[in-house]
Amino acid sequence: MNCAHDWADGVCTICESTCAHDWADGVCTICESTCAHDYDPATGVCRICKLACSHGKTAVDAAVAATCTATGLTEGKHCTVCQKVIVKQQTVNAKGHEFKVYTYNGDASCTADGTETARCVRYGTGGCKETRTRTAVGTMKKHSEVIDAAVAATCTETGLTEGKHCSVCQTVLVKQQTVNAKGHEFETYVYNGDASCTADGTETARCVRYGTGGCKETRTRMAVGTMKKHSEVIDAAVAPTCTATGLTQGKHCAVCKAVLVKQSVVPAKGHSEVIDAAVAPTCTETGLTEGKHCAVCKAVLVKQQLVPAKGHSEVVDAAVAPTCTETGLTEGKHCAVCNVVLLKQEIVPVLGHEYSAQKTLPSCVKGGYTTYTCSRCADSYVADRIAKLGHQYGEWTPNGDGTSSATCLREGCGYVGKTRCELERASLSVGKGKGARTLWIAPVTGELNDGSRLELVKETVALAVAGVLPEGNLVLRKGELKNGEMLMSLCFENDGQMLILEGELQFSLPAELLEGYVLLLQGEKGEETELPFTVEDGMASFTLEFVKEGEEPDVASETAQVVGRFALIRLVPVE
Repeated sequence: MNCAHDWADGVCTICESTCAHDWADGVCTICESTCAHDYDPATGVCRICKLACSHGKTAVDAAVAATCTATGLTEGKHCTVCQKVIVKQQTVNAKGHEFKVYTYNGDASCTADGTETARCVRYGTGGCKETRTRTAVGTMKKHSEVIDAAVAATCTETGLTEGKHCSVCQTVLVKQQTVNAKGHEFETYVYNGDASCTADGTETARCVRYGTGGCKETRTRMAVGTMKKHSEVIDAAVAPTCTATGLTQGKHCAVCKAVLVKQSVVPAKGHSEVIDAAVAPTCTETGLTEGKHCAVCKAVLVKQQLVPAKGHSEVVDAAVAPTCTETGLTEGKHCAVCNVVLLKQEIVPVLGHEYSAQKTLPSCVKGGYTTYTCSRCADSYVADRIAKLGHQYGEWTPNGDGTSSATCLREGCGYVGKTRCELERASLSVGKGKGARTLWIAPVTGELNDGSRLELVKETVALAVAGVLPEGNLVLRKGELKNGEMLMSLCFENDGQMLILEGELQFSLPAELLEGYVLLLQGEKGEETELPFTVEDGMASFTLEFVKEGEEPDVASETAQVVGRFALIRLVPVE
């Protein structure tokens, strides 16, 4: 049985059936319910009853003004009922910076024009803070001349002619020339009163500039013809005896004791010898040795001695001391008559070398080594060689001629190195549009082609994470460019020349120098990559992997990579 239906809000109050709806202009022709509408914003048509929105209520989408660097939007309109866009907003291009009025910065020097800076015409509007700096042509100053006083030459030291230099930029305007040392001159000689009986005396002259310019030079020579005569004394003759020699008459000088006539020895007359015959000993009886006496004075000339029974006649076989390389022998004995060994000599082992070590430390220009010397035989050899240290320079000082000089910091060295300020290409863009340019930098001395200079950071440390550190000095510099940007460079140098870097290296410097900055590593083609760093115990550290020039970086590496011999890092303030 069909229900007659009594609809209320689309539901029958009799059978509780739900109306299937047959919509016409948003109203059901069966139950007369009104559609709640679910509009598609793209078409403005209800997804339920298919009724199109009349767009009776609209709202304005406000225009957004374009700035120097950001795009804007035109005014638009949309229906607030179905959200369909009635008037689409269009993108308005960014205006770009404009620079008109430039102001001189007062930074000209004796060797270069200064700069002038302009603000963008919209500076302070829409967040614009852009400035542009360029060379102020014709503002270069004149040199401030200072006289470099002449230095007078002395006998032993060279002098200098007068010169000139600029007191501001230190440029040499008139170079001082070396004046040769004059050398000593000797004219008047004075006799020193030191002649003797056997030799001429001497005479001395002072240099004609004695007491001037620190000269204390004298010259002494022989005073020919000043030798004195001897004062003769007779040495009396002595007559010889049987046992004592005599002397002939002689002469000597009473002043210098020189022998003028030498006394000759007159032989002793000698005894008139008579032989006292020897008595040969036997094995059991003693004997007597041969003796002698003088037939004239009866003096015993050779006393006869008691000769004991022969027995063995011992002879000592001397001990032989061992050396570092040869054996020795103990003392022994044998009979001189029958050669019987009375005490056998034993072999003493070789001693072997006993070396002591003497280290010679390496210097900047010479390697080190250890000398081992035997304390017994002085045999020696050299080992444990260490390579020379090389010079360790501090800050480089420009010489004003395209070169820079620095003094070696190692104790006792004092060598002054010199290097040309060769500039390396650095892909760092300065400025935008037609004013953009690429900087050039000398990483060892810190000079840039915009006239600025990066200062040496002394409290730096480099560690090898993978590979080894180069045998040179770390040069890490930081400073402000002429356009106000902060820049940091790092390399290793030896004797003023940059070294090839390869491997993974960690660098540390005082954290306060990086506080408030983000580090952007400059790539070979001008790209920039953020370089993270960590801070611990007041030191900021970051790691770089160096790749040889000509090789491609490893794109899979998680460590920031640098192609070449130095790294360039831009410091951008944290906003």
